[in-house]
Amino acid sequence: MNQRRFSVVDIGTNSARFLAVELGSGGSWKPLAELRVPCRLGEGLSAGGMLAEIPMTRAIAAVVAFKAAADEASAPIVRAVATHAVRKAGNRDAFLELLRERTGIDLETIAPRTEGRLSYRGIADYVDAGGDAKPARIGVIDTGGGSVQLTVGIADVPVASVSMPLGAVALTEQFGGPEQSASAQFEALHEHIAAAVEEGLARLPFLPARIYGVGGGCTSAGVLCRLKGAGKLIAGTEAGAKDLSAQIQASGAEIRELMRFIRPMTVAERSALPGLSVERAQILVPGLAVIDALLQRLRPHMMTTAHVGLRDGLVVETVEAVRVRSAARRQDRRTILQVAARTLADRCRAEQPHSGHVAMLAIGLHRDLVKLAEQGGIKKGRWCRRRSAAILHAAGLLHDSGVAVSYKGHHKHSEAIVLFNGLAGVRLEDSDLVAGIARYHRKGRPSRRHELYGGMDKKDRRLVRMLAGILRIADGFDRSHRQLASRLHVRMDDDQLVILGEPAERSEAVEQAMRDGKQELSAAAEKSDLLSRVLGRKISVAWMSSSPTSESR
Repeated sequence: MNQRRFSVVDIGTNSARFLAVELGSGGSWKPLAELRVPCRLGEGLSAGGMLAEIPMTRAIAAVVAFKAAADEASAPIVRAVATHAVRKAGNRDAFLELLRERTGIDLETIAPRTEGRLSYRGIADYVDAGGDAKPARIGVIDTGGGSVQLTVGIADVPVASVSMPLGAVALTEQFGGPEQSASAQFEALHEHIAAAVEEGLARLPFLPARIYGVGGGCTSAGVLCRLKGAGKLIAGTEAGAKDLSAQIQASGAEIRELMRFIRPMTVAERSALPGLSVERAQILVPGLAVIDALLQRLRPHMMTTAHVGLRDGLVVETVEAVRVRSAARRQDRRTILQVAARTLADRCRAEQPHSGHVAMLAIGLHRDLVKLAEQGGIKKGRWCRRRSAAILHAAGLLHDSGVAVSYKGHHKHSEAIVLFNGLAGVRLEDSDLVAGIARYHRKGRPSRRHELYGGMDKKDRRLVRMLAGILRIADGFDRSHRQLASRLHVRMDDDQLVILGEPAERSEAVEQAMRDGKQELSAAAEKSDLLSRVLGRKISVAWMSSSPTSESR
């Protein structure tokens, strides 16, 4: 995308949002125009499972207005996404086709985990989470009309997300309507939310230490808590600009007190309060109840709200893809893949020079194995292609990215991070292969029981096994993280493959390390199991200055 100005659109269950931006230098961007339309697309969806005609008409009108704003700003819409309401609707395809006919916009229906990732990227960019000297474990609560996402990550790297069926619009329709005056209805609502939250939190790899809240429910709660604390939550008054500031802290105790204050009111009484629209007043109580349930279970029982979210994440990821393509020397898939992998590895703070060195060793070993295959020494296959070498290189750069979460099980975390974040500007099938290869750089071999690997076709599984086998040995040859081997070579010895590590330099320190530690040879021999199995040959490893070790697979 060469356009310096562009726009994004987010069609949610309750509101539709538009953001036009202009790119600056170094990947920066600034907003040119912002619009929010409370089109309530999900109205009635819980009861009938279908998008109703009037909400669809409102949503289409909103997109027409967004397109006009994009034209006025000379910022074409490059990505438009829809979330829970469209995703769940039985007449989704009919709505998407109608919107395309009326506006010319292709609306992309995204998965809940994508919602969570985009909201996380938006807030992480806004607070510059990647610039923290000590990466924090962050949680982002995104309260929508149809669902609630809780996404956790390290600094600016989202790691995992859970979606809970706790959208404010859906809960309002399910439990007594906008006013929910009956205590029995509220108690049922409370129990329903508690069960869903407990189940959601149990699926996360860790709980966050810092919490941000995005989406209309969170930002409205923040404003109302500030006004109430200042004695300004009075009907008929207006909120000042300071009261509506971008970042507001709200504790769980303040949310509960606000809920007790709001709950007895009618919708008309709530709507008269400052900082609260009629549409938000109708769904406020369930939204507050969800935030309360989450903050009770998440330390430090406080969130910081900000008026950023999914649409900002769309911008961040679009800008990142532009930066990756700009940084690539050649605009081909292999070059873009390598730049994208380095970009994600840098965000994960993958240990350097270890990760880069392992990637380099893996490529050298791959090159020698390809030559051997061309000579008929081993069987050729897809793994011999240059694209496969680029995929292997990317997996080498990212194989330890999961250490950002925890060293224990970091191979699984590496797979999860690549799967969840993707690689900017790279095809999904390529990033999936990178994720799978990164996972198998240590511990168990590939298994059909593993979700990603088991879902691949036979050719991709074979490719993952071969490239992961190469990566394992390369990683073994840098077991001590001292970069003792400058390159790996392969030779045939009868029916056996001998993989030789070429010492980085002939210094006394290196010679002593090679004599004493033997970490590299031991690790490389142990990790040769997968490649040996794939090629059907025994493998031994050695330094070039010595005889092959007796350790083999």
